[in-house]
Amino acid sequence: MRPRSAAARLWVDIEDRLIPLLRLTTHERALYYHLLRRTRLVGRRLIRVSRRRMARASGLSTATARHYLRVLARKHCIRFVDRGPDGTHVSVLLPDEILAKLGPGVPPSVDNSPLASLPHLFERDAAGQPRAWPRSDHFRNDNFRLRILKRDRYRCFYCRQPLLPGDWTLDHVVPIARGGSDLASNLVACCARCNWAKGLSSAQDFLRDLHTRKVIPRKQLHSRLKALASM
Repeated sequence: MRPRSAAARLWVDIEDRLIPLLRLTTHERALYYHLLRRTRLVGRRLIRVSRRRMARASGLSTATARHYLRVLARKHCIRFVDRGPDGTHVSVLLPDEILAKLGPGVPPSVDNSPLASLPHLFERDAAGQPRAWPRSDHFRNDNFRLRILKRDRYRCFYCRQPLLPGDWTLDHVVPIARGGSDLASNLVACCARCNWAKGLSSAQDFLRDLHTRKVIPRKQLHSRLKALASM
């Protein structure tokens, strides 16, 4: 048998390990493969993208393309580097790099493969594809989302910056990938920057990281940790 090429090993790693582990949906896979093809497979790490260009490449609407780019960032498949008038610089990560971002919460696999898999993350649909991360109906309900926003006083739960209409999102305190739910007690309103930066880390760790980077002062760190405990 001929040895696998590096590209073939990468493809197998994505299909057999990364997709089941992160439950990448069809849209997420399409965007990830598109970005990977134009970066790491040709020796580049960064690519400048815009919602319009990504929509054309994937066949999605601009709003949908933007949504799934954010999902890929939360799942640590990509990282937003900077933004400008002509688009956003995006860094595309390989499976091994994504695993490192997930941290010690992901157990090692029995065959020492670079990507481990949790048993409950291998659920598949009738077509044999990994199921998407679960979402309850009320997660998309405008009234429910506005109640969370009002509860958090129209400010990002993490950095406490004011949230503008149409420029905020809900974040899971305990990520779905780590067993979190869509209950109000596990959801906070936050800005897009914090949502991207937090990824799959815990809310407590992310708040401590914000304090370390001097984004929030010590007093605010203690206040936010206390707010988490009360939830």
